Amino acid sequence: MFTGIVETFVPVLSREKNILKIARPAEFKNLKIGQSIAVSGACLSILKFENDSISFEILDETFARTNLKSAEFVNLERALPVDGRFEGHVVSGHVDGVLKFLRKSGEKFFFEMSRGFEKFFIEKGSISLNGVSLTIAAENEKEFCICLISQTLGKTNLGKLKSLDAVNFEIDFLAKLFLKNHGRN
Repeated sequence: MFTGIVETFVPVLSREKNILKIARPAEFKNLKIGQSIAVSGACLSILKFENDSISFEILDETFARTNLKSAEFVNLERALPVDGRFEGHVVSGHVDGVLKFLRKSGEKFFFEMSRGFEKFFIEKGSISLNGVSLTIAAENEKEFCICLISQTLGKTNLGKLKSLDAVNFEIDFLAKLFLKNHGRN
């Protein structure tokens, strides 16, 4: 389980067949083969690591549902330790899909509304974008808006977004559960 409080972002070094290789941040010590890391929101298991890189095996399903086939930079968050402080919101690392970044206006960032998921995009509801825990500031049938503070822009790859960039999204688990059982009014 993750919280959407991204620790850092790093460049993608290579993609060879189904292996994604990224730069290893200095603060990522004590890594283990098989350890889970949220990579731009997708829960991946470490295949191999070296002093300067971490490699993951990526299946076709993961490439199809995420932006990992094209991302230049990825956000990283290690799994929440059992005795850790819970911040952000519940993020499973099971990306629901990809949507497009449309534009920004000051601190407001606008994204396309993802078809079939409209009922989950609720004003003041939680969403994970590229693994970052965020709050939806406003929404309508075509787009939604989030507001980003300077710390989030500097610590994540969201500050590097360009118009029409692909962004991973994960709907808040509690919203999914509630709407499955009760529907949206």
